[in-house]
Amino acid sequence: MEAAPPSNDLCSVCHGNFHLPCQANCSHWFCANCIMLVWQHGSGTSSCKCPLCRRPITLLVPTEHSLRQRHDPEVAQILSKIHAYNRVFGGQPSSFFQALAGVPRPSQIPSSCRPCPCLYCYDSKFSIHPQPN
Repeated sequence: MEAAPPSNDLCSVCHGNFHLPCQANCSHWFCANCIMLVWQHGSGTSSCKCPLCRRPITLLVPTEHSLRQRHDPEVAQILSKIHAYNRVFGGQPSSFFQALAGVPRPSQIPSSCRPCPCLYCYDSKFSIHPQPN
C-alpha cells in the first residue's frame, strides 16, 4: 500500500481533490466519506465493490495524515465508519457459500479431534472413549 495518493489523482467518486484519502485493497484511492457513501448506497450488509475495477473492497486504509486529524469530530466520525467497515469485511468471506467452503470436511479433521462414534460415548456425552483399566 502506498503512503498517499498520487498528487495528480482525483477521487473517482466525487471527481475532486481527496479529503481524508483512503486506499482500498485493490490499490485505488477514494475520499473516506465518498467510499462510505458508495457502500451505504448499496446493500450496506455486504462489502462494496470498487467503482473502478469492481473488485470487492475488504480493506480501507486511511493515510497517516488522515489519522493525525482524528481530533476533529467530523474526521473522527468518518474514521470510525472506516474502522467498523474494516472490522466487518476485512478478511471475511463475502458470501455464505464462500464461508461454507472454508469449513473443514470431516475427513480433513484429525482423528484425535473427532468425537468417539461408539454408542456408549454418544449416549453418555463423553468426548473421549473411556479406556479399560
